Amino acid sequence: MSANKNRVEDQPAFVLHSYPFRETSLLLEVFSRHHGRLAVVARGARRPRSALRGLLMSFQPLRLAWFGKGEVRTLHAAEWQGGQPHLQGTALLCGFYLNELLMHLMARDDPHESLFDYYQHTLQRLAHETDSAAALRAFEKHMLQELGYNVGKIEERMPDAPVDSWAMVFDPEVVSKFADCGVHILDAPEEVIPATLNYLGLDPRSTDPDDLAKAEELLLKIRPHIQKFHSSEYINALANGDICVAFGWSGDILQARDRADEADNGVEIAYNAPKEGALMWFDQMAIPVDAPNPDAAHKFLDFIMDAQNMAAASNYVYYANGNKA
Repeated sequence: MSANKNRVEDQPAFVLHSYPFRETSLLLEVFSRHHGRLAVVARGARRPRSALRGLLMSFQPLRLAWFGKGEVRTLHAAEWQGGQPHLQGTALLCGFYLNELLMHLMARDDPHESLFDYYQHTLQRLAHETDSAAALRAFEKHMLQELGYNVGKIEERMPDAPVDSWAMVFDPEVVSKFADCGVHILDAPEEVIPATLNYLGLDPRSTDPDDLAKAEELLLKIRPHIQKFHSSEYINALANGDICVAFGWSGDILQARDRADEADNGVEIAYNAPKEGALMWFDQMAIPVDAPNPDAAHKFLDFIMDAQNMAAASNYVYYANGNKA
């Protein structure tokens, strides 16, 4: 990386989206390993003899260099890394779905190194495996239980805070530093206990009394530093700046981020997927066997599974959906 803080060199990255810009250029949304999602302009990339023409493709591993400190940087160089087969058919549609998730759920300039690595792994799976749905669900797992936090308050209290780790809430020495600005944890034992076991290096599905005792011991150590256990209040609390850390669901934290942006209250919310891993989740709809109007229920399922309707729902609540379309 260059010594000039406004110039970045040799960064692993993928193009998420590209748009024509002016007469000969492209505006790119890029997912980089060390700098997260950002916008860069590739000047002259659409000219017939440009070295960048045909290089800046989605789903292909690149090494990029850029400069600038504004919201949109300027691309300086790009190099194709190879090794990724082109996606086709259903795999290509699934790739676009992944990119839309990242575009809608990731804030700019917020690094997610482990998610970047898993994105690259998922592209390989899509290219080589026939079960695309399994690859998508595994990727969504890495975007589930995010750790939401108030950037300013965390940096004030602990500039080197482990924001990509469960240590933010499960290490007593770390979480104690944020007790004064407020820490919320889900009031959901089925979520919190497996995460605790996982942080301890134990099987998150364990029902062994000794393992559960170890989880209990750790939770009791952090309990004095937790302001509240609640499964929804952290949304407004984060957005208003009333707390600085939350162990919650990803869609809720992203709602908090956007509410803070809309209020323009000076609160900046970020989220991270813990590098140790998080739980996988599934949503489902069921019709009771004694439902009085199953035909209407099926019509509703047809409606909600329509691609446009389901996309509108995801865009509203910030949660992924299970539609292939």
